Amino acid sequence: MSRRFDALTVALTGQLSFILIVSAVLALAASFLLLHFYRRAVVKSMRRRSRSEILEPKGFLPRESEHKPNDAPLNFSFVTRAAARASRDAAALYRSANRRRWLIAFVHTVAGCCFAAAMSAAFLSAGKLAFSPFRFMFLTWVNAWPVLMAIDLAIGLSRRGKLVEALVYFLIGSVIGTIVLAKNPGLPVGQLLYLWLEFNAVPTILLLIFLNRRIRAFIRNVGRRKIEFDRADRQCSAQPIRALSKLGRAPTMTLHPAH
Repeated sequence: MSRRFDALTVALTGQLSFILIVSAVLALAASFLLLHFYRRAVVKSMRRRSRSEILEPKGFLPRESEHKPNDAPLNFSFVTRAAARASRDAAALYRSANRRRWLIAFVHTVAGCCFAAAMSAAFLSAGKLAFSPFRFMFLTWVNAWPVLMAIDLAIGLSRRGKLVEALVYFLIGSVIGTIVLAKNPGLPVGQLLYLWLEFNAVPTILLLIFLNRRIRAFIRNVGRRKIEFDRADRQCSAQPIRALSKLGRAPTMTLHPAH
């Protein structure tokens, strides 16, 4: 039975729809499970770092005034390399923050490479292609393109750093692609380029669009308005006029309680 006939049989007998539905359900269950584990880990970490003041008996304390954190301006303390040299504590804080960035980048790199390897294995298995080490390495290199964006977001590279990162990535791909072409003389170079574009062109364009400052500011503004609307909607049952006036949409009519 040919490969084309197998694909046609899978598509016409409903197996493809069944596979997609089952995979979506399993992915949803796995996502909820991972989010549960992540939430539990965050709660445990917060409990280890700071003890709850509510659970500690301190006797009678006078009632404090209501704290409004939004009234106080948010202050940022920036520790630069020049300021770190003047103080030992600042130097330790600077080194710790710098190591954290690279540690986060390393974790994202390992996770991205594992994702790329899993996608490459799934691609070879779904296409019923023979396993070849360099073919697998090339597909893994193609699927590892999002790792560069993750590193950039974690570290905040300069333009020179981004250029070096891209050069290293494409240098590795050129070496692997050259070996693949040497082992497969009938394979055109354009097919390898088309494979990379098919996997990464459209997602890269969409991600770059959403990383634009104006678009991010618009999305952040919409989210803030949504939060304000939800907060006012919860208060409408008790104080409708005051809640609507916060949004600048107070009605001109006067409401009187019914007797």
